[in-house]
Amino acid sequence: MLPYEEPLLRAIQKAHIDEKEYAEAKAFYLAVQDVFSALSSGDNLDNLDNLGDLDNLGKLNNSDNLDTLGNLNNLGTIIDVCSGNGMNGFFWLLQSAAENAIFVDPFHNSNFYALEEIFGRFDKELKQRYSYVPQKIEEYAYESTDSTLVTAIHACGSLTDRVIEFALEHKFPFAVMPCCYGYAKEFLPLDKKILDSFPHKDECIDTARIMKVQAQDYAVYVRTISSKITQMNRIIIGIP
Repeated sequence: MLPYEEPLLRAIQKAHIDEKEYAEAKAFYLAVQDVFSALSSGDNLDNLDNLGDLDNLGKLNNSDNLDTLGNLNNLGTIIDVCSGNGMNGFFWLLQSAAENAIFVDPFHNSNFYALEEIFGRFDKELKQRYSYVPQKIEEYAYESTDSTLVTAIHACGSLTDRVIEFALEHKFPFAVMPCCYGYAKEFLPLDKKILDSFPHKDECIDTARIMKVQAQDYAVYVRTISSKITQMNRIIIGIP
């Protein structure tokens, strides 16, 4: 266990913030980091265990493998879209997996600054390492020469597609964990009548997303986190 996780969790609980969001952010980070670490070391991804099968992943008190994972090739910036209370981006900053974070969300979450204060107890420079952009991702004009990763945890419905579009437009790698699989004709060439005939619409939509991304010469990797944490547990990772 890393030295700060127990006090971090106690502070989150005391602030009445759902621990499930911490579990999601941690599991998401581990899954994405697992793929990038394997790629950077030349490992065969086909031999990696699916993270959803790891018995200890859903346990909030077990982080023994966090400090053994390499950084995402010295990632400069993580753009956390649909950032909500900031749990995902703050977690990446605390792991030193990114030098800076940009939170993009037009809706202010009342717990954002509470988490900023909590995570800031363990990183005195955290406030200087992030910026908050109160915009929709399709309205955000981002220019940077830093290595950048675009992420989104449970960006609802077609917002996941807009996150992917943003990453494709800028040729950035991305990692998204979709939810609320509504029909988004403007992004996916799927006939709604045909789509509605399938019992597992989420699999059809994510397959269409993957095919669209692969058509842009991206490599795509799919991981899952424990369903004990969330039923919407599929992660799509795209790398140009």
